[in-house]
Amino acid sequence: MINLKILFLADGSQKIGMGHIYRSLNLANELKNKNKILFLTREKLSYKIFNKKYKTFFVKKEDRSKENFLIRKINPDLIIVDKLKERNDTLKNISKICKNILLIDYTKKNVQKDFHGITMLYPETGFSTQKNNNLKYAIINRNFSKNRISKINKNVKKIIILQGGSDTHCFTPKIIDSFNKVDVNFEITVVLGGSFNCWKKLNTSIKNSNQKIKILNNVSTLAPIFKKFDLAVTAGGMTLLELACVGLPCLIICGEKFEEETANLLEKNNFGKNLGFGEKISSRKIAENLELISKNFKQRQKMNLNGQKIVDGKGITRVTDLIDSYTFKDSSKF
Repeated sequence: MINLKILFLADGSQKIGMGHIYRSLNLANELKNKNKILFLTREKLSYKIFNKKYKTFFVKKEDRSKENFLIRKINPDLIIVDKLKERNDTLKNISKICKNILLIDYTKKNVQKDFHGITMLYPETGFSTQKNNNLKYAIINRNFSKNRISKINKNVKKIIILQGGSDTHCFTPKIIDSFNKVDVNFEITVVLGGSFNCWKKLNTSIKNSNQKIKILNNVSTLAPIFKKFDLAVTAGGMTLLELACVGLPCLIICGEKFEEETANLLEKNNFGKNLGFGEKISSRKIAENLELISKNFKQRQKMNLNGQKIVDGKGITRVTDLIDSYTFKDSSKF
């Protein structure tokens, strides 16, 4: 695969989350050595992040004519759409401009003929043109497979809390409050993204907590950090797959209702304990499950082994190989 012009269509914000941003960047970084990478986004936050590394175009949601004009002007060999859903007219337009379109974790039913598709988070509802809709295509940074946990400590002392880059529904304070109902003292680290905006509730929860709490904000990479912990309390997006690859046992509190499909899949494969969508979960229930999983050493050992098995860290290579297998009629446009 040499000298392709690849256009990513991806968005991210506090409201819709940050997973699409970082997954697209991970894939772009893998493809950039042999190809020209460009991004087009409708969100200002994702524009700011994408534009730091790649030529990026920002288009307002309502400006459909400008979006179509830009895509035609770019005239890409491959368009990668990393979104849950897209407008009907956009899909029709890009199918007229580009013969090769790859949808990643796409859940809407308005796909066009001859589109390619892979799904990792949504094996039941996501669009895929692959025979096996499992986690083998998980697009995560290679550093996670290089920082795997080889041994699980018998006693849980250090816990990391992750609710995505934005924590859209502000579940982190509730999770912190739940530790007040646990008899054991832990060292707790909370990881927050740049789009987190629930600081008032969070600061109140930290102030009222009987636990030792540390905040990490805008961390560049989590791969080497995970190895320092005994347990994670996480949402059900891409971070969950990264935790599985490392082998860090976890309690799952879904940040969105649609994340339950992913969380159920991981739990079915004996990684993680899924409590469901965070809005429906009481701090008492979180506390009870924290105590149960902390005391169950054998369960955490199994999670460690099973996570590394189901997410082997080679997904990004499989995706690039898949792209390499596509037939490009004109790959010398620049």
